[in-house]
Amino acid sequence: MNVELPLSLRAMIESRVLEKYPVSALTEAAMGVSGRYRREGAKAHDFQIASEVEALSYLAARMPATYAANRMVMAAIAASYPDFAPQSVLDIGAGPGTSTLAAHHAFDAIDRSQLVEPNAHLRKAGIDLVSPEFTNARWDAAKAEDFHPDGTFDLVIVSYVLNEIAPQKLGLFIEKLWNACSGVMMILEPGTPQGAGIIDIIRNGAIARHINILAPCPHANECPLAGIETRWCHFSVRTSRSKLHKTLKGGEAGFEDEKFSYIVLSRHKTTPPYYRLIGHPSGTKLREMQVCSPKGAETLQVSKSHPLHKLSKKLEWGDGFDI
Repeated sequence: MNVELPLSLRAMIESRVLEKYPVSALTEAAMGVSGRYRREGAKAHDFQIASEVEALSYLAARMPATYAANRMVMAAIAASYPDFAPQSVLDIGAGPGTSTLAAHHAFDAIDRSQLVEPNAHLRKAGIDLVSPEFTNARWDAAKAEDFHPDGTFDLVIVSYVLNEIAPQKLGLFIEKLWNACSGVMMILEPGTPQGAGIIDIIRNGAIARHINILAPCPHANECPLAGIETRWCHFSVRTSRSKLHKTLKGGEAGFEDEKFSYIVLSRHKTTPPYYRLIGHPSGTKLREMQVCSPKGAETLQVSKSHPLHKLSKKLEWGDGFDI
């Protein structure tokens, strides 16, 4: 699936960023953040972004892919719960506000947003460059684990945050946010074994508490990919790279594939699709589709004469479908 940050918005953000700093300074800052991230892991990101130039380079380098992943999850929400029309959103570990921006583009009725981000440089970048794109936004400087929601929100977003939470605190942290959710809570983590493992812990907790899983899971059985070293539940979305984006990333490819794992919990009971694609479909005359279903993980082989063959050409990794 291809998802793009609106080009006019991207051009405006990059123009504003380049007004402040030359490409050389942004590139050096991006390399510094990336190096610290690789050395220290995705922890305590309020210390990883140490200056305005680092925040702006991070915004230019990471915003398109983060936006795309969030929009893909929101598309899955809309597919399974088409009547969902949130008016309020709580964004935990908001960074520069990318997830809230995606929510405003995905759901027209949002008129109240609260963004929780402890890093002053990321928060300022979001307030200056992203926040003007949505209305009635309130920013909070608390750390995610220290934040206590005041009231409830239709949509709660926890995007690339949970690997900063100590494992022994994860259950109570999710419970706190779930209690603040009146509609849907979506949780994204990097599409790595670690990220998928965190999602599986949350999934197991939700099942134990009889909380409805809206997506991606088509069943409440044990995850068939849990514990497999060479395979884990994750998805992928493609987004294009601008000239500045390629420079900051240090690559020549005109696109980027963002891999992520996710789960969506809902107060509203929904009926999941029977199948969820957990890999890219392949083949022409004989289509092969890696799917998850109540029967577990399997590979469907669909011949040209099968009624599903025509549909299979339109389906992409992450889509849910019935037969």
